[in-house]
Amino acid sequence: MILIGFLSGSSIAFNDITLAKQDSWLSFLIGWGSGFVLLWITLKIGKLHPDKTLVGIFSDCFGNVVGKIISMIFICYFIVLAAIINKDFGFYSQTTSYPETPILFFLIGIILVCAFCIKIGIEVLGRISEIFICIALLNLVVSIALLAPMLHADAFKPFLANGPAPVLRSAFKIAMVPFSEIFLCLMIFPALNTKKSLVKSSVTAVFLGGGFLFAILLRNIMVLGPDLASRELYPSFVVFKLTVSSFTVESLLDANYALIVIIKIEFCIYGAAKSIAEVFGLKEYKILVSALSALIVSLSSLLQKSSMEADVVASQIIPAFSVPALVLFPILVLLVSLFEQKKSIRKVQGGKT
Repeated sequence: MILIGFLSGSSIAFNDITLAKQDSWLSFLIGWGSGFVLLWITLKIGKLHPDKTLVGIFSDCFGNVVGKIISMIFICYFIVLAAIINKDFGFYSQTTSYPETPILFFLIGIILVCAFCIKIGIEVLGRISEIFICIALLNLVVSIALLAPMLHADAFKPFLANGPAPVLRSAFKIAMVPFSEIFLCLMIFPALNTKKSLVKSSVTAVFLGGGFLFAILLRNIMVLGPDLASRELYPSFVVFKLTVSSFTVESLLDANYALIVIIKIEFCIYGAAKSIAEVFGLKEYKILVSALSALIVSLSSLLQKSSMEADVVASQIIPAFSVPALVLFPILVLLVSLFEQKKSIRKVQGGKT
């Protein structure tokens, strides 16, 4: 459940289809498939380094000093990612529902909830994820049911009208955000009570998380059409506004977004706090949560100045950084881990002879 919420993140509100338009479903399937490849790399690394977080894995592969330097880079990544997501939520809330409310109110409010939960413990993140994800899935089903008369399958025509290039570029962005972030989940693998079902649970999470986003994508295209959906910054909000019902349905999307964002920001705060504690040899990571939360709020207020700028960051800048940090580097870690494993086996065999 944590992994489903972490993968969903801001994608439930943005769901950009600017490049591929009516072929975005194909782009998503390609990116989703890439997510399973990245999951395999992550699980393989986790199997080679059981009971160790990213900090321990980096130290095993590159030595204590270099490993800690790399860990500090990923700590910054966790903090910046949390700040970006926090600012995205602030822009969404102010733009769609609360235009007269200062954005700082949203930045502080969501962080206070996240900090409170993380201070109690990682177990709370797991428990609230079970509740929040079920609510999010229920809201999705309700929205599709209410919009059933407005769904048009013709929105996916013509197929590959602009050729395969836009589809592949869009698939690359989807693979980078959010599926490349699976590598960061190595931070919570050691916290599991039992690792017997780790592979099954992780594969199920990527399948359900991707299916959740895929359903949202199909719904938006079938209701708005590819042209309108590609022009809207928050297509899901527009879709909910079109719903015919006796109550304000867009509040369901607001609730969905808030619940998912809480899970992802909590994960980032936990990852940063836990990593800092391991790098500097602290016994408890919870003492760092308040300071990190304040830092994230401050950084959020200094980041993107508009919702359009936030969209550019999410669709262009983050994917560019994800390639070296969350794709190429994990492959390097896996190769080094396999080499070290073979070297250890040879030493053991040599000692026996």
